[in-house]
Amino acid sequence: MADISDTRFLAFLLFDIIAITIAVWWISRKLKSKLQEVEDRKMRKRNRN
Repeated sequence: MADISDTRFLAFLLFDIIAITIAVWWISRKLKSKLQEVEDRKMRKRNRN
């Protein structure tokens, strides 16, 4: 079991939390971008017809 007063453990924990936060932000940004791309493609297809 990890000791909460261990500074090395807390440093790794903080690093992991920051890394996970950045990863979730990056993935959500990519997903929003792809969804916008699909919507734009649908609009162009509708405008052509």
